[in-house]
Amino acid sequence: MKNYPTDEELNAFLEKLEQQELYAPEHLKEEIMKKVFLPELSKTEEKKTVPFAVYVLKVAAGMAAALTLLIVNPFRDGSDISRAGVLQEEDRPRITREDLNDPEYRAKKPETLFDRLNNGVREAKEKILANDL
Repeated sequence: MKNYPTDEELNAFLEKLEQQELYAPEHLKEEIMKKVFLPELSKTEEKKTVPFAVYVLKVAAGMAAALTLLIVNPFRDGSDISRAGVLQEEDRPRITREDLNDPEYRAKKPETLFDRLNNGVREAKEKILANDL
């Protein structure tokens, strides 16, 4: 216990400190003034944070695009995600350009927007695969 000051020594030290005038460090005033009076930010610096609503809209748009691609884009093996497990590729009748141009075929089954998109994507895929190989 020799390293610790006694109560009398602590009281004497405190009285000595109370009699002296204490000064703050020189840089303290400048730091406080800088924090109180922040410089005005330019408009570009103020708008760096993206509002939460914009973030949510971007994520929702990305999810919608991804789901659309999953539904419209056929699988690599030729099957279609919208009819997965219902008909196999070999069981499904293949639609040709002649069928689409045939008035009797059109009268039997009107072509929907989904059918047009699906056929367009399938033709594009076949062209790409034909050029890659």
